[in-house]
Amino acid sequence: MNFEKGGEAIDSVQMNDWISLFIFKFNKIRVGLGKEEYAELYDEKTLLKMPFNAIVNVGYLLVAIYWFYTIRKLPKGSHKPFFYLMAIQSFCYGFIQFFRIITQHHVFGVMDQWVTLPFFSTVIAWSHQLLSFPRERFLLLRTLLILTLSILSYLGVLFLDLVFYLEWFSFSLGVHIILCVGMTFFLIHNARYSKKILVPFFFALISCCGFVFLKVLDHWLALHYCAAFCTLTGHFWSKVCDFMQIHFVLSFFRAYYSQVNNSQKKAS
Repeated sequence: MNFEKGGEAIDSVQMNDWISLFIFKFNKIRVGLGKEEYAELYDEKTLLKMPFNAIVNVGYLLVAIYWFYTIRKLPKGSHKPFFYLMAIQSFCYGFIQFFRIITQHHVFGVMDQWVTLPFFSTVIAWSHQLLSFPRERFLLLRTLLILTLSILSYLGVLFLDLVFYLEWFSFSLGVHIILCVGMTFFLIHNARYSKKILVPFFFALISCCGFVFLKVLDHWLALHYCAAFCTLTGHFWSKVCDFMQIHFVLSFFRAYYSQVNNSQKKAS
């Protein structure tokens, strides 16, 4: 009996050690916080800290609300759960980004990065489902596997040397973006390069590029093109590109379903 209690005590200690290690690693994840990370004038005495970088996140909410309304009008067979998933992600992300700006708290910084990946993996899973049709065996399981692997991929920052954290996250995000573009290109090919689909695709692609590069060049743009980027900075326009990217991605899938329905009507 004493041996059993001793074993349980050891297991309990080991579990506590693992939890402590996870919390230690989590707290050491480096995210961009503080006035040095943003080109917009930072005032820690005010609630919003950086008013334009804070208020711009309303755009995520507006995109989500627009699509919550639009989804109801989509025809049957449009895989509405994916539309709702993207809209819900946009709605939640707006609040995460807003609280990251006004609190500059480490937790919101990590959440911001972590939930960025599922946006792209949702597009990958969605495209995979459309390309797999009608081979739908284990389709739901495969979709959940894609989303789960995407979410877990961020945990690499906990187990790799923290010095290489930024490279790891950039690599993971880059892989997600490349897979997104590749999968959606196959959908475009299936739709015979219809203009209805190409237009939102290119706007989404341009928005994605703006989302990445405007954020990276935030300080550089403010330094070299202050007249245009000192008040409404690269970070601000990066966020505009980001929520417009979500809008155009959803527009792309709506156009794809419309194209498929039209082709089916013509065939019948």
